[in-house]
Amino acid sequence: MVTRLSIADGEQVRALAAELDWSYSDTLAALVRIGLSHREKLPRAAANTQGELPLTKAS
Repeated sequence: MVTRLSIADGEQVRALAAELDWSYSDTLAALVRIGLSHREKLPRAAANTQGELPLTKAS
C-alpha cells in the first residue's frame, strides 16, 4: 500500500514507531486496524480533500 501523509503526520508515525521499536510499516498497519475497528469515530467528510495520485509503473 502506498500512502501519502502530511509531514507532521509522518513525523508522528515515525516517533510512535521508534517509541514502540516497530517498523514504520507495522506502525501504520496497526493504526489502520485501529481506525477500521472504530469507524464510527472517523469524521464523515475527509479532512484533506486532496485526490489520490495516479499509479505509475514504479508504484
